[in-house]
Amino acid sequence: MPNVLFVCMANQFRSPLAAALFEKNLKDENASAGWMVSSAGTWVEQESGAHPAAIHAAKNLGLDLSGHKSREVSADMIAAADL
Repeated sequence: MPNVLFVCMANQFRSPLAAALFEKNLKDENASAGWMVSSAGTWVEQESGAHPAAIHAAKNLGLDLSGHKSREVSADMIAAADL
Protein backbone atom coordinates (compact mmCIF):
# COMPACT_ATOMS: atom_id res chain seq x y z
CA MET A 1 0.00 0.00 0.00
CA PRO A 2 1.54 3.36 -1.02
CA ASN A 3 2.19 5.75 1.86
CA VAL A 4 2.47 9.48 1.04
CA LEU A 5 3.59 11.96 3.70
CA PHE A 6 3.25 15.70 3.09
CA VAL A 7 5.55 17.81 5.29
CA CYS A 8 5.68 21.55 5.93
CA MET A 9 6.92 23.59 8.87
CA ALA A 10 4.01 23.78 11.35
CA ASN A 11 1.53 21.29 9.83
CA GLN A 12 -1.17 23.93 9.94
CA PHE A 13 -1.53 25.08 6.33
CA ARG A 14 0.45 23.66 3.40
CA SER A 15 0.88 19.99 4.28
CA PRO A 16 -2.66 19.33 5.57
CA LEU A 17 -4.12 21.16 2.58
CA ALA A 18 -1.88 19.21 0.17
CA ALA A 19 -2.81 15.91 1.83
CA ALA A 20 -6.53 16.69 1.68
CA LEU A 21 -6.30 17.73 -1.96
CA PHE A 22 -4.30 14.61 -2.84
CA GLU A 23 -6.89 12.41 -1.11
CA LYS A 24 -9.70 14.20 -2.96
CA ASN A 25 -7.96 13.62 -6.29
CA LEU A 26 -7.51 9.93 -5.48
CA LYS A 27 -11.21 9.62 -4.64
CA ASP A 28 -12.24 11.53 -7.77
CA GLU A 29 -10.24 9.03 -9.83
CA ASN A 30 -11.65 6.05 -7.88
CA ALA A 31 -8.09 5.21 -6.89
CA SER A 32 -8.11 5.78 -3.14
CA ALA A 33 -8.17 2.11 -2.12
CA GLY A 34 -4.96 1.09 -0.44
CA TRP A 35 -3.40 4.56 -0.19
CA MET A 36 -2.24 6.05 3.10
CA VAL A 37 -2.03 9.84 3.02
CA SER A 38 -0.89 11.97 5.96
CA SER A 39 0.79 15.23 6.87
CA ALA A 40 3.20 16.46 9.53
CA GLY A 41 5.38 19.45 10.37
CA THR A 42 9.05 19.96 11.11
CA TRP A 43 8.37 22.35 13.97
CA VAL A 44 5.20 21.78 15.99
CA GLU A 45 5.31 23.20 19.51
CA GLN A 46 1.87 21.99 20.52
CA GLU A 47 -1.02 20.25 18.83
CA SER A 48 -3.35 22.72 17.18
CA GLY A 49 -5.88 22.84 14.41
CA ALA A 50 -5.44 24.00 10.87
CA HIS A 51 -4.81 27.71 10.35
CA PRO A 52 -8.07 29.63 9.72
CA ALA A 53 -6.81 30.69 6.27
CA ALA A 54 -6.14 27.03 5.43
CA ILE A 55 -9.65 26.09 6.51
CA HIS A 56 -11.02 28.86 4.28
CA ALA A 57 -8.83 27.81 1.32
CA ALA A 58 -9.88 24.20 1.81
CA LYS A 59 -13.57 25.16 1.77
CA ASN A 60 -13.02 26.93 -1.55
CA LEU A 61 -11.67 23.61 -2.91
CA GLY A 62 -14.53 21.57 -1.46
CA LEU A 63 -12.36 20.18 1.36
CA ASP A 64 -12.79 20.14 5.12
CA LEU A 65 -9.82 20.74 7.44
CA SER A 66 -11.91 21.53 10.51
CA GLY A 67 -10.90 18.29 12.26
CA HIS A 68 -7.18 18.55 11.49
CA LYS A 69 -4.70 18.28 14.38
CA SER A 70 -1.07 19.25 13.78
CA ARG A 71 1.69 16.79 14.55
CA GLU A 72 5.45 16.81 14.36
CA VAL A 73 7.16 14.64 11.78
CA SER A 74 9.19 11.74 13.17
CA ALA A 75 11.86 9.42 11.83
CA ASP A 76 9.30 6.61 11.93
CA MET A 77 6.88 8.58 9.73
CA ILE A 78 9.60 9.27 7.20
CA ALA A 79 10.79 5.67 7.20
CA ALA A 80 7.22 4.43 6.62
CA ALA A 81 6.54 6.86 3.76
CA ASP A 82 7.10 5.88 0.14
CA LEU A 83 6.94 9.49 -0.96
